[in-house]
Amino acid sequence: YPTHVKVTAQDLIGNRNMQMMSIEILTLLFTELAKVIENSTKGFPSFISDMLSKCKVQKVILHCLLSSIFSAQKWHSEKMAGKNLAAVEEGFSEDSLINFSEDEFDSGSTLQSQLLKVLQRLIVLEHRVMTLPEENEAGFDFVVSDLEHISPHQPMTSLQYLQAQPITCQGMFLCAVIRALHQHCVCKMHPQWIGLITSTLPYMGKVLQRVVVSVTLQLCRNLDNLIQQYRYEMGLSDSRPLWTASVIPPDMILTLLEGITAIIHYCLLDPTTQYHQLLVSVDQKHLFKARSGILSILHMIMSSVTLLWSILHQADASEKMTVAASASVTTINLGATKNLRQQILELLGPISMNHGVHFMAAIAFVWNERRHNKTTTRTRVQKE
Repeated sequence: YPTHVKVTAQDLIGNRNMQMMSIEILTLLFTELAKVIENSTKGFPSFISDMLSKCKVQKVILHCLLSSIFSAQKWHSEKMAGKNLAAVEEGFSEDSLINFSEDEFDSGSTLQSQLLKVLQRLIVLEHRVMTLPEENEAGFDFVVSDLEHISPHQPMTSLQYLQAQPITCQGMFLCAVIRALHQHCVCKMHPQWIGLITSTLPYMGKVLQRVVVSVTLQLCRNLDNLIQQYRYEMGLSDSRPLWTASVIPPDMILTLLEGITAIIHYCLLDPTTQYHQLLVSVDQKHLFKARSGILSILHMIMSSVTLLWSILHQADASEKMTVAASASVTTINLGATKNLRQQILELLGPISMNHGVHFMAAIAFVWNERRHNKTTTRTRVQKE
């Protein structure tokens, strides 16, 4: 609405309902069109592609999704502005956890959830109607070493929509994913963002390497941050984490592990064992590059996973942690450690069998790094 127009609460509700209904209709439309195109005449896909381009469908949906990300951050900043740090560190009471479901952002998260669904359907439809020659395919020019430096704080205003390019090749698409996964204030939306990536991996094209490496690194950072926050809340560490999630789904750590597993196995395992690769024709050249990218960061993945494994070992062996967990309200719940261990084994087992050399090299790197850190810590203690 224009700033000079007085808007009532009823107007806002009506506008939101209209947005939701429009997105639901588009989702159904894109789903059915993708089915029809499989058995259509040669000119029909071109007609649909031209129609999407003229209506600026991809551009509008991407901008709406970016808007929802900014709205979530703005909502969180305004909400936390009146709270002091001590109150935040104390965690959430049972009442606040219950009231969270009635929060103001719930309407925004519902809209974002629907936008992710329609975006997934649009990516599939776009893949079936767009014909993009390899030599003219734009996208990202990068080297593997640059992938570790993608920042979730990259300004969105510097990104522009590229005409005649797939959604997955748009810079704002990947930046939106990384920015959303970095937002600690809306962790409950992370599973849906992870689901978007894992379900659209076969449609990434030449940007597959960049997407899988960037997203995997961000998921590992999230896992490290959650572990650090858990250690701080349980009194195992005196260092207050810089990245502190407020309300976290009970199975958040398991969800992160499942997302990392799906992405890594898609790139590293034999294509004949991947059911989603059989549904879509995947260029093996792109898959090979993605495999090289994942193997280049395998030591970072191993570092996060082994850190979680050590926490699970402490959680099972230490009575102190059990007593502390029962006596305090924590924002992170490990849940059944058996399930987490099983997921870790499902992640690492196939990698060790199919890429044994890289697997052992990653273990050696992490082992040496941990040993070096312990030696440094002991030296500091002796000097003091």
